[in-house]
Amino acid sequence: MAATADLTLRRFPDGFLWGAATAAHQVEGGNVNSDGWVLEHLPHTLFHEPSGDACDFLHRYPGDVAASKYAKVCSLILRQGFP
Repeated sequence: MAATADLTLRRFPDGFLWGAATAAHQVEGGNVNSDGWVLEHLPHTLFHEPSGDACDFLHRYPGDVAASKYAKVCSLILRQGFP
């Protein structure tokens, strides 16, 4: 019989800080100025599928930052790609 962990006894150490991060590909999407976008849309590309419009972070970031603050996230890393 496999041992099971009792999750009720697990705690994060005192002083543990929660953090979150985004990736440019996740939050931007549809970046037609990116070399990656061109490669994604070539015939017979190696990419499984092209990127879409992602999550529209540009227009939704105030709510995302507020949600992070509400969740007591201590560090929020925002990545952005540049053409």
